[in-house]
Amino acid sequence: MSVENVVQEFKDYLERITMLSETSSILSFDSETIAPPGSLASRAKRAGFFELEIFQMETSNKMRYFLDILAPHLDQLDDVVRGMYRLSKKAYDDGTKIPAELVKEMGELKEEAGAIWAKARQENDFDSFAPYLSRLIELQKQMICYRLDGEQPYDLLLDDYEDGMTMAIYDTFFEKLKQVVIPLLNQIKASDKQIDKSFVNVPINLKSQRKLSEFLATKLGFDLDRGLPIHFVLEVINTTYE
Repeated sequence: MSVENVVQEFKDYLERITMLSETSSILSFDSETIAPPGSLASRAKRAGFFELEIFQMETSNKMRYFLDILAPHLDQLDDVVRGMYRLSKKAYDDGTKIPAELVKEMGELKEEAGAIWAKARQENDFDSFAPYLSRLIELQKQMICYRLDGEQPYDLLLDDYEDGMTMAIYDTFFEKLKQVVIPLLNQIKASDKQIDKSFVNVPINLKSQRKLSEFLATKLGFDLDRGLPIHFVLEVINTTYE
């Protein structure tokens, strides 16, 4: 099979993973807005299912096949496909170190914890959320331990969140930032100027929020005919938490 054909199969395979991920995200919107509390158990099971399906595709023998075949031909690929390859290899290398059952449990627990946290936040009840938070931290530690190969654990977490980042990079960045921000803050504190902050607490009705959101989305180039309108998201969230 030619490299071009393998690349096309690779793209098709990644598209299937993307479809699963996008479907899971859309269903999560329901969970975070108007899903009834009694459906939590089934939603958690569903979340674990999607998490496991995506994980198994990312770490499958088929993925290994694509990575092995394309590796000698990376210089022939365009930047986009090389990026797909790099991220897929990273997901494969990390994922094949972690037990599948741990991934499934994490997916289910995140769904449950999210719902419990939303209720606990409204009722200022941290104690009800604390056990879920503790378990999330414990599972994350377990997953990191499987992946460790001489790195600092937090470096792995940073890299997961922002590709390529480490504590050393961020330490250098924030040290430079402090040199500018701290003198500026001291200057602000020493100033006698009083800034009018009353606008921060002015209620804004949904119609105005909708107009502003659509204006900003259009300015950013977002096509409201191709995605969920932002004002709809705002209305659902506002209605949910009224």
